[in-house]
Amino acid sequence: MRPGGNPELKAHQFKTSRKEPLTAPMVVKLSKSMLQKLKSQKNWQDLVREAIAEKLDKLESEAKLA
Repeated sequence: MRPGGNPELKAHQFKTSRKEPLTAPMVVKLSKSMLQKLKSQKNWQDLVREAIAEKLDKLESEAKLA
């Protein structure tokens, strides 16, 4: 084993182009049929993130009006 590890490690690490990295995990319980429908969609993870973001924006807008 070489001492010090890989000096080029930074060059090979995962990088994101997102404004904020996606590092926080979340667990949601769904019915089997809903999960099947969801996972049949292309980029289903992004679909879920977008739906949550839209709902949060709507709730925030409604709270400002109240």
